[in-house]
Amino acid sequence: MICITGSSGFLGFSLLKKINNNNTIGIYNKNKPNINNIIKCDLTNKSEVKKMINHLKPNILIHLAALPNPRFNESHKFDAKLLNVGITESLVDLLDKDTHLIFTSSDVVLDGSHSFPDEDTQTSPKTYHGELKIQCENLIKEKFDRYHIIRLSTIHSNYDDNISTINKPINSYINIALHKVKSCQNVEAFTNVKRCFTRLDELTSFLENLVVDSNYGTYHAGSKMTSYYERILMLCKENDLDYRKYLIPIEGNVKPLMQNLNTSKLEKTFKFKFS
Repeated sequence: MICITGSSGFLGFSLLKKINNNNTIGIYNKNKPNINNIIKCDLTNKSEVKKMINHLKPNILIHLAALPNPRFNESHKFDAKLLNVGITESLVDLLDKDTHLIFTSSDVVLDGSHSFPDEDTQTSPKTYHGELKIQCENLIKEKFDRYHIIRLSTIHSNYDDNISTINKPINSYINIALHKVKSCQNVEAFTNVKRCFTRLDELTSFLENLVVDSNYGTYHAGSKMTSYYERILMLCKENDLDYRKYLIPIEGNVKPLMQNLNTSKLEKTFKFKFS
């Protein structure tokens, strides 16, 4: 049995749609999406988690449930701890040690000081969100031998058509930007803030492949590092959107300005490259 936590989220919903079958169950708490094979469970309630695990007996868990917004994590630390580490702690405690656990972590476990960090680079989170992700990673590594930890940066879809059935707002800035450009609205994008972006469709395909993979460990995933402005510009061209009047280049003061990821381990191991 495969279980996917966070199945009402941007990534979780898309992944459940892709591998939706009788051997796959999505877990949600609020905002039930319109899809089959999904059950409600409050993952912050350990007794509910125990009942869910005892009932489903998953041998594979794809753990996507989290509080992803870094700013919200910083300003709501109690909720951030509960919805990131608290949930992970309960799952790790209650799952069998032979469970195959797939976890999406983040590039915020790094601080941007290394020009091309690989998976062996010392983690050095500078945000509360990053600290929580490291705690989750460590909990998983201490319990399981069969795990995939995938460190990601910003996730976006090619456009917003394939996420319209999620009953919650989409918080992907890139998707919001594309929608604004199409609606002839101005949108600002940083030219000096650079990340290794991840396309939603490529990520769901990659995670689906991990279900039957035994090359366990921690991996960096994402595109070649580029700025938000360059990424949105590229997607506008792909979708034939007239961006020239509406996409406005600006400079930002986000820390770190640049967070690169060395993804060669993933590309060599899985013969998979994010674009």
